[in-house]
Amino acid sequence: MTYFKSRSVISIVITAFLIIQLILAGNCFARPGEGAELAKFQITKHGNQIILPVRFKDNEYWFLLDTGSSFTIFDSSFKYDLGEVIGKVTTNTPRNTITTDVYKAPEAFLGEINLKSCDAVLCVDLEQTGFGEGKKIKGIIGMNFLRKYMVQIDFDFDMLYIYQSVQGEQLRWGQQCDLTFPKGGLPHVKGVVFFDIPVEFLIDTGHSMTGSLEEKIFRQILSQKKAKTIEASFITLGGTITEREARINDLSIADFHYKDLIFSELDSSILGLEFLGRHGVIFDFPNKKFYLDVGRDFRKRDERDMSGLRLAKSYENTIVHSVEVDSPAQKAGIKAGDAIISIGTKLSNQYDIWILRRDLMNMDGSKLNITFERGGKKKEVPIILVQKL
Repeated sequence: MTYFKSRSVISIVITAFLIIQLILAGNCFARPGEGAELAKFQITKHGNQIILPVRFKDNEYWFLLDTGSSFTIFDSSFKYDLGEVIGKVTTNTPRNTITTDVYKAPEAFLGEINLKSCDAVLCVDLEQTGFGEGKKIKGIIGMNFLRKYMVQIDFDFDMLYIYQSVQGEQLRWGQQCDLTFPKGGLPHVKGVVFFDIPVEFLIDTGHSMTGSLEEKIFRQILSQKKAKTIEASFITLGGTITEREARINDLSIADFHYKDLIFSELDSSILGLEFLGRHGVIFDFPNKKFYLDVGRDFRKRDERDMSGLRLAKSYENTIVHSVEVDSPAQKAGIKAGDAIISIGTKLSNQYDIWILRRDLMNMDGSKLNITFERGGKKKEVPIILVQKL
């Protein structure tokens, strides 16, 4: 999630005054395995949102770990538990612009770490964020908390660690990249696409896809380079949206080079979870360093859904968020809001949603039977997967 991109869970726009007052650079800290391990968590497979448990008022709630959010956020249902309002901030959501209250950070715990260390939190209605992997999201862990710590994400073993950090570079951790923190204190790293086009990428753990390129860079690539593109329209419960995607044949970050990555066109350039999930990742935020190591999926070919379905999890149900126009799914009669019962031989309530999504990204031309429910009635339809990009 980020405060300026159009498809973020919720976008935070912060005035320069509040940035200076409330986004605090942390002190320097310790390296994985040798310094103080402050917390560790099992996470879901890469490409999914990173949802962590936070203890607040003797109960546990699910918070999204989001390096694309300037602030740590509590859902508006906690409004009367947060105490006195200390200010206001302008907030852009996918639907509108609102003014929301700022509170002193309360006593709440991520593992044994007190979220009070982030000093200030926002209180925002997160109903639109829905569910992350079937878990109702009640908050967002943003950069005004994370900037004080080192965060290691081991995507090969589905683990996340938070450490204290010590000063100094640690080249043994992998490829080292410098971080910058423009625009609301969000982490950015430099990259190059097609060998000669520089890009400043936001590293956004709230963005589930590989990434995006801002519009002017996307247009530059299309005008100067041979890049295969598609334009897709999706029918959602809220209306029809259209987007473009391109297959990028060369991306460089530090000394790493990537082929066949798929980037969408947005109003900002982003590296998301599908990209990060190729690696072992260490964010050393206090020292402004970012480390990448080769993971088991480092060289995998990027693919997109071949069915025309975008799926979301709501508790134990797998729901159709949107359906691409003229896709196999639409031609089969599946609509936004339908509940998916099974995909092929897999019952949707018995599998992580990432497994179901992967099944819809494989085997161009293969046939799958999908069973869905609408209005209490079940229906099974065949679809043939089609690779578009």
